[in-house]
Amino acid sequence: MKLYTIPKSLENMEISDEAKTAARKLNGRNGTVVNLDTVSFKVDIVAGPCWQWALLGGKFMAGSDLKSPEIFYRSIFNWSGEAEVSKPASLNEENALNYPEADAYLKIIRQNLPNALKDDYVAQDTIRVALLSACIVITSKKTLIPTAANTSVSLYKIHMMVPLDGNDWYRRGLHWGVSLAANDDGSGARCYIQTVTGKPLRTACDKIWDEHFRRCDIAVEGLNENHVIALG
Repeated sequence: MKLYTIPKSLENMEISDEAKTAARKLNGRNGTVVNLDTVSFKVDIVAGPCWQWALLGGKFMAGSDLKSPEIFYRSIFNWSGEAEVSKPASLNEENALNYPEADAYLKIIRQNLPNALKDDYVAQDTIRVALLSACIVITSKKTLIPTAANTSVSLYKIHMMVPLDGNDWYRRGLHWGVSLAANDDGSGARCYIQTVTGKPLRTACDKIWDEHFRRCDIAVEGLNENHVIALG
């Protein structure tokens, strides 16, 4: 039985009560496989990268797309050497023009970059959060909106996991996922919904994968239409 009516707006959507209940039945690190048999874009979810699920609800976007995390994180800086390996030298102002929807976050990056390059941890963390927030808005095509409040009890969050190598404040994550507050008691427990290329989508995971990496979390106001459709 369908428990959710799709509103006219495609952003800031709630998954169904049924999907919330399924996600909150925590089933260890690997959770429970989501049945995607009735989802028209099932192939996109299974074949796509983890960020495609987290930011687009699984709908296909090429890694070469200007709005993909691969291109955004690589192109937004001028680099002192190899992109995403060497440190950024400055914001690439020409490429920043490609992302007007994220201008507020790019301003934060621009302001904090000089201090971040001096190993100021606060500035580095500010850039880490601003980069992910910008990427969420850009890749989701504004169907995911970061919230001003990002607390342990935020209903929905996007997660990005980055290797701990000293460069994690400007690097694109290797694993991405979505989470839901596991309960309403304020404990901060979360249930994760995630996948990797070639594997089924899993809900009710009690951990975000690559949990030994640095984790960056951004609360969002709601999910998008594709998340709602995929989770039922």
